[in-house]
Amino acid sequence: MKVKYLGLFFLILLVLIETFSCASTKQAPPDTPPPPVSSPPVIEPAPPAWTESVIPPRPQVEELTQIDSPVLEEETVKVEEPIILTEVRDESYFLAQYAARLKEEIMALRDKAIALGAEYLAPDYLFEIDSAALDALALYEAEDYSSAIDSGTKVKEMYQILVVGVDAYRIRLAIDEGDFFRFDPLNIAATDELAFSGLDDFEAGNLASAARKANEVHARYTNSLNLAMEIAASEYYFVTDSDRPLPAQFTVRTWEHDRDCYWNIAGLPWVYNDPTLWVLLYNANIEKMVQQDNPDLIHPGMVLDIPSVRGETREGMWIDGPVYTALR
Repeated sequence: MKVKYLGLFFLILLVLIETFSCASTKQAPPDTPPPPVSSPPVIEPAPPAWTESVIPPRPQVEELTQIDSPVLEEETVKVEEPIILTEVRDESYFLAQYAARLKEEIMALRDKAIALGAEYLAPDYLFEIDSAALDALALYEAEDYSSAIDSGTKVKEMYQILVVGVDAYRIRLAIDEGDFFRFDPLNIAATDELAFSGLDDFEAGNLASAARKANEVHARYTNSLNLAMEIAASEYYFVTDSDRPLPAQFTVRTWEHDRDCYWNIAGLPWVYNDPTLWVLLYNANIEKMVQQDNPDLIHPGMVLDIPSVRGETREGMWIDGPVYTALR
């Protein structure tokens, strides 16, 4: 029985060895390369949905320097700063020069007002304007040129009104002195009302209206004086030129057109025919002068008395036009 099982065991063992040997013979020899392994197909990635035009272009190197370079920005600031300072300096220099010219113009107008007799004929108004002028001068000396110009411009306009107003007042006094009111009473009375209205505007600070009225008053008084002098001349004289006596009075004309002064008036043929005798005229009319110690200060419309110097006969007002016999 044991022999039977032992034979079966060897039979099974033999079958297993044969099976193992067959399997070994089917393997490839070691020198034979293994068959190639098929690789999977390469799949290209799908292109993105956006296109190349959507991508912002890369800035050029020069553009990038202009945008991001801090050195360039710093240089720009350094260039602009002196330009701004120069503009401010130029504006300040211009204001200073303008204020200086305005100051000179104001001083010239004040001197003219004084020469016309503003100290005597309009002292209150002169004091008021002088006070405003001192305020403007203080701003100028403090180098506040902008404020000085604003204040000085107003002061200049006030002095201009004063000059015209005082001169108009002098013409009005000449009308009364020559008794000329009777020749043009309506116009002179209306002009008087206009003059008072202009003074009210000046005191109220309405300088534009005051200036307009002052100019109109001056023109109307001048016309009334000229008209009155013509009428008075026609009443005084009805004789021929050869019989005409020398004038006893003379109305001062303008310096700009006629160069009237004591020297030139004394040199007229029908006055003294000798300019060196101007002192006779000055002494005869000193009481009429605004500044009695200043013989150079005579103004249009002032009526001068011409005293006789050689026993000649004189009468009436001088008339512009007729020929008088020259004094010898």
